[in-house]
Amino acid sequence: MNNDSINSNRRSKASIIVTDIIIFYRVLMETIKGITQAGMMNIFIIGTMAAILTIFGCIFRTSIALGSVVKELGKVLEISVYLKPDANLKDAVYEVRNIPSVDRINVIPKQKAWTNFRKTVDLPNIENPLPDTLHVRVKSQKDIKQVAKSIEGLKEVEDVKYAHELAEKMREVSDISHTATIIILIVSGFLTMFIINNTIQIVIASKRKEIEIMRLMGVSDWYIRMPFVLQGAFYGLSGTLIAIIPVLILQRYIDKTYEFFAVPQNPMTALDPSRKVGHQMAEFLRLHQPMAKKNALSLCEKALTETGLNDIGRILGSLPGQLSGGMLQRVLIALAIAGNARLIIADEPTTALDAVHRDQAVEQLLHLRERGCALLLVTHDFHVVHHAKGQVLILKDGRMVEQGNSEEILKDPQSEYTKALLDAVHLEWG
Repeated sequence: MNNDSINSNRRSKASIIVTDIIIFYRVLMETIKGITQAGMMNIFIIGTMAAILTIFGCIFRTSIALGSVVKELGKVLEISVYLKPDANLKDAVYEVRNIPSVDRINVIPKQKAWTNFRKTVDLPNIENPLPDTLHVRVKSQKDIKQVAKSIEGLKEVEDVKYAHELAEKMREVSDISHTATIIILIVSGFLTMFIINNTIQIVIASKRKEIEIMRLMGVSDWYIRMPFVLQGAFYGLSGTLIAIIPVLILQRYIDKTYEFFAVPQNPMTALDPSRKVGHQMAEFLRLHQPMAKKNALSLCEKALTETGLNDIGRILGSLPGQLSGGMLQRVLIALAIAGNARLIIADEPTTALDAVHRDQAVEQLLHLRERGCALLLVTHDFHVVHHAKGQVLILKDGRMVEQGNSEEILKDPQSEYTKALLDAVHLEWG
């Protein structure tokens, strides 16, 4: 191939590139011209699309958040399994673990349960009446009913309890949420495409004469249609960008609903025994709030000081096993302080503590309530109920049997179940 041929090919390719650029420029100019000619109609079209996408985005995001909450609640929903007096604990655990969908089993031997119960209630020296108990969690909340039925059929099992009404309502909420999301997705998608399509058709109708002239001149269909397609895309993109703003505002409020902290029954099992307390506290804060490790540790030190602990450096540098139960409980409360939790769920927070540390832990939780934090306290200890003061719900088998002010319930209970509980602990309230 000679130089003339090479140069000719190069000029041909350059000519094609230039032609493509000119065509693209003209298509872009035609698109801008079409948008300009639409005038005030642009505001109506973009506003309508933004409104539809905003409604869709907000409902869709709320549905996802609701589904996440239901899923997390389902994970902590437990089946309480009470074994027969002559049952073999190891065999029962083995059989329950082999049931499909069982995720975790927490074993509470009757002697351990009796020892913990007697720490909180002054009882005469009587024989242990409590059974061996298993707390079973399932992989999916939808499977809890089937798992409970399977457990009931085991020969070692005396009784099975779980909040079946709550489980059913959670399943219904989850199903309704998913169905609503799909319907909204289809309807919103249809409306969006309908608006874009009709907009393009209106614009085409308004330029019918121009289009006919271009066809008579031999202009290709794609060149004619492309400006209208780009105009529709412009409306869709503009509506989407505007719709993002209210969705982001909604997201901020949804994020606030997740600002809660759980204080578990046993602080010894809440922390990794192989890692230092300070590292775990800092890691927790950094997962929820972007910050440097140094700043996270500084927040931890300040929060631990607020709980009344001394020698903060030693505590942060210790392993969980090197601290007492009371100190670990305060570490968890300090995490709630440092994380600015809006809601604290304290699940039997005094079970593993003696009377002195029990009162101290309750005082710390009440201190958080005074800071504006909501407190949900789950307990069987009426000393704690009396100390905490506030609204009380008495539950039996997952159902509410009585509700009211703590002072009123302790002095004048209305439910027979509440009366039986108070009679069992032989306490007088002044």
